Amino acid sequence: MKLNSYIEKLLKLKEPNSQLDFFRSNGEVLLQFYKQKDVLSWGFGIDLVDRDGLVLELQFHKAKMNNSSNKSNFLNSIIFKDFLEFESIEQDSYFLGISSNCSVINIVSKIEDIINQVYMLNDEEYGKIYYSLNSY
Repeated sequence: MKLNSYIEKLLKLKEPNSQLDFFRSNGEVLLQFYKQKDVLSWGFGIDLVDRDGLVLELQFHKAKMNNSSNKSNFLNSIIFKDFLEFESIEQDSYFLGISSNCSVINIVSKIEDIINQVYMLNDEEYGKIYYSLNSY
C-alpha cells in the first residue's frame, strides 16, 4: 500500500487509538501520526483545535541512532517553529497539529520535509523507511 493510502485510511478510521508509524528497517521509529481526539485524551495539556485532524509526533529518544544530531537538525530547521514541545524523562517529543482540511498531498510533503531536514537520509536509506497502521 502506498503512503497516501495509509494516511487516507488513518483519517477515515473510526477506531480510537489508531496510529501510523514510520520506522527504519531496524525498527527505530522516525515519526508517528495520531488522531487529535486521541492525543487530547492523553491529558498532556496540549492545545489542539481540530479534533478530526491529525497529530504528527517526532521523538528524540536517547537510544535512537544519531539522536543528538537528528535533534540538532530538527531544532535548526525551518519546520521546528511549527511544533509544540513535550519533554519526558526518556525522550523529548514534539507535536505538530494538522488540520482535517489539510490535503493528503500536503501531509506527504510535510513527511518528506521532516525526513529530509531532520534525518537527512540518503536515497538508499530513504527507500528503507516502512510504515504501519495499527490500533491499540
